[in-house]
Amino acid sequence: MKKLKIGIVGFGNWGKKIYQTLKSFSNCEIVAICDKENLKLNEKIIITDDYHDLIKRRLDGVIIATPNETHYEIANKFLLSNINLFVEKPLATSYKEALFLINLAQKKNLNLFTGHILLYHPLTWQFKKYLKKFKDNLRLKIIRTNNFLTHKDSKKILYDFAPHDISLILFLLEKDFDNFKKKLEINKGLINFDFLIEERIQISGEWGENPLGKERIVMVELDGKKIVFDDNLTILKFMENKKERFVQKIDRKLPLYWELKFFLNSLINKKIREFIPTEKVMKIIDELEKLL
Repeated sequence: MKKLKIGIVGFGNWGKKIYQTLKSFSNCEIVAICDKENLKLNEKIIITDDYHDLIKRRLDGVIIATPNETHYEIANKFLLSNINLFVEKPLATSYKEALFLINLAQKKNLNLFTGHILLYHPLTWQFKKYLKKFKDNLRLKIIRTNNFLTHKDSKKILYDFAPHDISLILFLLEKDFDNFKKKLEINKGLINFDFLIEERIQISGEWGENPLGKERIVMVELDGKKIVFDDNLTILKFMENKKERFVQKIDRKLPLYWELKFFLNSLINKKIREFIPTEKVMKIIDELEKLL
């Protein structure tokens, strides 16, 4: 079988993880990597500091893992050159830019995939099964924080953290919520949020910097029962009457593996169908940005 030829733009912390994970797939070959740093890899891979060099190659797909504010410009260039893309979230830093890229990909019949990794997380699917037991008056709590951020800009925080949870909420609830009550409070690098959907689903939480430490928690609670999805520990646990039991724990590498497998399969099948359309995620984030 012919191997898929893949390029990577951006070789920071996440780009390195993508590189290591891609190496586990026998059906793809990493042809080129672009990064500003002078990379030294003991493999026959083209290294460049100019992403235009990847456009010249006959690649089946390119993965963009660069800073958020560069996504639109780089993605636009590759789409105009008829190259399928995997773009780390967010697709862009505005709804207008994201919609332009989505429409361009559709016009050119190209795959444009956004890295909403929680949608490919095995514990997310397990969490969703348990969630069906909580039919009415849901109270969902989300905490996604780092103990230190290099910036305190509210818009950057929103686009760094919110795509994970907006895509997750859309997936868990299986419904759109364009018209919902929303409130944001900004305090020194931390965004506190409260949503009310259909007058019965309450979602609250925080995104940004918390000196107490890095947390990745999604929790639902009702009538003394609680389900906690801890992405830091990659653990799902169920709590009732103050008793706790672990439901499942997985290898931390699995979500990225499944996400990349989904993208590679989309290249083979010539068609991609995201679990949650990126356009919906970006539209909601655009509404939240107006509250900043």
